[in-house]
Amino acid sequence: KLKSKKLVIYSYSLSNNLLKEVLLKMGLKFILTNEIKKANLIIGLKKHLKQNFKLKNLAKEKNIPIYTLVQVSLYQVTKLVQFISS
Repeated sequence: KLKSKKLVIYSYSLSNNLLKEVLLKMGLKFILTNEIKKANLIIGLKKHLKQNFKLKNLAKEKNIPIYTLVQVSLYQVTKLVQFISS
């Protein structure tokens, strides 16, 4: 369902290059944004997101889902993106 829809992703404490690499390999249409309000999903490291109440509250207000990773690796990011796009 997401193959045709363009994802607007805000990455938090995660390398944009790593995210780009995975998304391009999977053939998904996406935009990486620096503005949380423009995003339609947030991907970040769990230990960093846990401490950022401002970001979590803003995401809740705007109805933006937050997806977390326990560690940053190509495998973890690929698995998460597969889960999101299925």
